[in-house]
Parts: sequence; C-alpha cells; structure tokens
Amino acid sequence: MTLVERALPERERQQVYADRFGVYLEVYPALKPCIG
Repeated sequence: MTLVERALPERERQQVYADRFGVYLEVYPALKPCIG
C-alpha cells in the first residue's frame, strides 16, 4: 500500500480499488490469449 492510498479516507480508497478492478476486468480478456 502506498503512502497516498494510506492517506485516503476508507471510502475513497475502496473507490480507487473498484476503479482499478474495473480496469483489470476490461484488460484481462485481451491479455488472456497472451497468458495462455
């Protein structure tokens, strides 16, 4: 966990993780063939 994330309020931190997870879900299908 970075210093910036620790400084965020809990709700905002969860939002950041939700956004990051959403991006991951969008990118993962494209990467899947590369990974195997």
